[in-house]
Amino acid sequence: MCAWNIHFCWPGFCTGGLTENCVCANGFIKRSTIDDSSLNAGETTCQPNTQPKILMCDTVAMGPNGEKKRAININASNACEHMIDMFGNFKPVRMVFIMESEFLVKSSLFPPRPNFILEENFGITDTTINAKAKSTTGLYTDVSFHKLLVDTSSSAMVTQIRLEAGNISVIDTKYNLQNGQA
Repeated sequence: MCAWNIHFCWPGFCTGGLTENCVCANGFIKRSTIDDSSLNAGETTCQPNTQPKILMCDTVAMGPNGEKKRAININASNACEHMIDMFGNFKPVRMVFIMESEFLVKSSLFPPRPNFILEENFGITDTTINAKAKSTTGLYTDVSFHKLLVDTSSSAMVTQIRLEAGNISVIDTKYNLQNGQA
């Protein structure tokens, strides 16, 4: 980040002694607060411009009598973007999931740290599962959010790869799925 007192930005560098000239390292984008009424007016930071990857999202719908229906991949990958909707002839009572996510930043490619930055931590600090219902017309409705990891300090629990496993109960009335819905 650019510091007003010595005009550095990191990961990156400032040219001409001005924070507005911050050039961020590859994989980062410059963000500036120009609004003079803002608490952070004039601050320039380098923020990651890549999203974490969800490597695996294995999902199984469990019925009241032990029935199981696994989400199917359209190829051999467990990556979430290859999952297709699952349909079964029972009303699920819980969803069982295993999710693996990753956020990698190659800090070896950064310019040297300024003296006022003692360390850097890049990784996953929070994870949330968003349960959605899909109607027979194809529209999605957010049903619930399940926070799995919340790092209030935004750095103490940083990990580059995170594995989550759990159960989400879907017997609540807000999950009232009708025939044909996923």
